[in-house]
Amino acid sequence: MFKINILNKCINIFFTVWMFFLSVSATEARMNLFNIGHEKQISAPDMDCNYRIEDHWKSTYNFEYPKIVTINNGSPLIAFVDEKSENIFLTEISSQDIKILYNQPSHDLNSWRRWPIIFANENKIYFALFSDDVSVLSRRVKMYLFDRGNKKLNLEEDKIFKIEGRCNLWGIYPYHTDFMLIGRCNYIALRYIPTLLLGGLPEFHHNASFILNSNKDSGEKLTRQSIEEQGCYKVFNQVYDVSTTGSIQAAWVRNTTTLGLKHDETIYLSTNKDGVQWSPPIELYSVKNTEIINQQINNLSLASYGNSSFLLWQDREKGIFFSELKNGNKIELTPISDMKEIDSIQPMAVASTIKVTADNDGNAYVLWIKNTGSGYKLYFKARINGQWTPELIINEGPYSVKLPDMKVDKEGRVHITYIKSINPNKPSGKYGSFYMMLERQDKGK
Repeated sequence: MFKINILNKCINIFFTVWMFFLSVSATEARMNLFNIGHEKQISAPDMDCNYRIEDHWKSTYNFEYPKIVTINNGSPLIAFVDEKSENIFLTEISSQDIKILYNQPSHDLNSWRRWPIIFANENKIYFALFSDDVSVLSRRVKMYLFDRGNKKLNLEEDKIFKIEGRCNLWGIYPYHTDFMLIGRCNYIALRYIPTLLLGGLPEFHHNASFILNSNKDSGEKLTRQSIEEQGCYKVFNQVYDVSTTGSIQAAWVRNTTTLGLKHDETIYLSTNKDGVQWSPPIELYSVKNTEIINQQINNLSLASYGNSSFLLWQDREKGIFFSELKNGNKIELTPISDMKEIDSIQPMAVASTIKVTADNDGNAYVLWIKNTGSGYKLYFKARINGQWTPELIINEGPYSVKLPDMKVDKEGRVHITYIKSINPNKPSGKYGSFYMMLERQDKGK
């Protein structure tokens, strides 16, 4: 009996040690899952890619640049703008070099935004912009198809249409054979008008979308699709994504503004599957009675795959969070980082420093930037086959970084672009566009 007990103890010790080494081995495998490539500057040293968000006429709006466009899972294309020459660049990134595919100035002097929106649809690259060279009650959109062979833009659509007078547009997304235009519409709360004397705000901004049908004649009025009901609140940080199912998903922050400084901020999600109606908004996360004058939820990113939505956001008092919803049901809420940002004197529109994306297998990837004033750190995590990899610092250095974009190809390569300060001594700073890649080491094994 004594020998049997000793044998059992030895077996238990061996099993425990074996399980420990298996656990360590699995952790090390997750830590070493990605090979970090070298950073490349894709803009010339004399360019300035600052994207001054307060100047909509000379700079991009809603942080369209730098932007990664992927076609047929080939080499990534990155669009960025040089504000010095006022040119837009479309570059192809390969392991060998950086090839400029397109380099031209603004396409329309009367555009609401000087630089077009770039997106891919059915493996075609489109340049689209809104124009205000029509009547007050009308809008105009021009869409150009990029010819890679001739490196030219060919005009595909030039539509003039009418929408409600208190609406503005700022985005275009492919929707099956049509296009969805998205923006905001003003709502005047009559009961709030007397509060103007007390500093009240009778005007509120709500989400709205419109379907642009290529077969419709120019000049017709587009029907507004309300993403949420009218009320005394404002929306900001709207983000959209086209799912692999063809539906468009939207996430945004609703601010219930009151006469005092306190207000609530809530993240909502909605989906449009039929091009006619948005699903009822789903409440995902809420901050109650915040006393921060500016936005407490100041960054929001959205990606989708199939019926799943992946969201990443930053609460300036609590940190960065990730959530997945499948068919509208929340199945995960994970604190990603305790990085806080409680400086309440920042401007209302701040440059995004977070990004989430997904691959064709439904894996999620998150990226966030920490700027300290004297330097920056670029953090990365991934959820592969349901398991989160450890936090990685994939890049760091002096000065500051902002406006990241990230895409993953079918080989598991993570393509990342951002702009980084290269001369902070200039009055408004000077920034260049950069690119780096992470490669899955378990692919193909």
